Amino acid sequence: MDRKTASDILVNAIKQITGPPYRSHVFQVHDEFRFLDDLNEWPTVCITPNFDQFHHSLSGERYSRLGFDIRAYVFSDMDVIEAEEALADDIEEALGGITELQDIRIHEIEMDEGLNSPFGVLIMRVSVLFLR
Repeated sequence: MDRKTASDILVNAIKQITGPPYRSHVFQVHDEFRFLDDLNEWPTVCITPNFDQFHHSLSGERYSRLGFDIRAYVFSDMDVIEAEEALADDIEEALGGITELQDIRIHEIEMDEGLNSPFGVLIMRVSVLFLR
């Protein structure tokens, strides 16, 4: 497996967030960075890689740990913080259902806490481990 395949697995998992059993409905998922003023549909999720590490085991297997920033943009007239929390829960649940990768870890979840209300930005730092 290569980096692009691992990225595509994450993108496809997050594209599955389309209503029940999830609390959110993601309209767009991009595998590149997008700015808030480039978006027209909410919520939109952008996945960008940020680091790549190689691990060699004694049995000759090569593993790669690839880090991603998952940046989600939301819009809510009511409570933007609640929309961010619901989307964070849904992304976590979607990533937990991935079986093609050896390990997925969420290291950090960061929210803007309503600073840009009615818009919101959720940033999740995630790493995945896969066999090369």
